[in-house]
Amino acid sequence: MEVENRISKSIIAMDFILCLFDMDGEPVFEEDWIKFHFDFSDFPIEENCHERRIINLDEYLSSVPEEPYLTDYFYASKIVYSDGSVMEDPFGRYAR
Repeated sequence: MEVENRISKSIIAMDFILCLFDMDGEPVFEEDWIKFHFDFSDFPIEENCHERRIINLDEYLSSVPEEPYLTDYFYASKIVYSDGSVMEDPFGRYAR
């Protein structure tokens, strides 16, 4: 994923909402969407920077599918900054 941090605080954690569907349009998980939490405190996303991060979803997926999954919606629902402040967007209103 590409992350652009445009403010003067480092990002130390993020929660993401992701909807995954198989090629038939059926949800991969029991829920239509799942929430992932990633802790970046060991390697924060520094202030005023743009970088690429790899998010490993292995612990959430039981096997690799034969056909690729479709991502319908993917956004950051919560961002935790180094000073303890939090930005929340639980419904993806600001997702682009």
